[in-house]
Amino acid sequence: MVVKGSTWSSLNLFWLDLAWAPAIGCFLAAIATSRPRPVVRFLDSPLPRSLGTCSYSLYLTHMPIVIAVSYGLVLGRVATGTPTFFVLAAILLPVTVCFARLFAAVFELPFQRHRGWIALRQAMSARLWQLRRTGPAVVAGRWRGASRASGPRNQAGGRYRPARPRPVGGRARPASRPGPPVPPGPGDSATRSGLC
Repeated sequence: MVVKGSTWSSLNLFWLDLAWAPAIGCFLAAIATSRPRPVVRFLDSPLPRSLGTCSYSLYLTHMPIVIAVSYGLVLGRVATGTPTFFVLAAILLPVTVCFARLFAAVFELPFQRHRGWIALRQAMSARLWQLRRTGPAVVAGRWRGASRASGPRNQAGGRYRPARPRPVGGRARPASRPGPPVPPGPGDSATRSGLC
């Protein structure tokens, strides 16, 4: 590829894909078994993880941005070849990643935090009620300072954690299915002490 040049590479993409596919597959298998420790440590660092939160949005939105920037701004104004590539890379990398993060924050992440339309509507109405009650400047300042930890907040400003189901009568009941209390079983303390 380096010796033959880019023209040969673009004409022989099928053979290049056949050569690269096993190498990439072996690399992914090695990562899955945590073999190359420095690579696994890098992939577990904050930068790749934050890119992972908007990767699907980046996949969805990058092509229109690439076309608009390359045909609207760069082509015809910069010499073809390597200078065009470097100018496009310098412009497109930050623009596409920033747009993907914004797109993910508006469309993708709310549906990941609130599963379904009902939960999303309830969260939006709670947020609007909070905005009306305290004013947008107070809420925006509080949320801006807490941008790293996502999700709903409690009144003290800490992370809201849903209540875990408590065992009733020795058995745990899922929080999503409330129902009548479970009567105590034969080995429960209430039965042994003679209260029932």
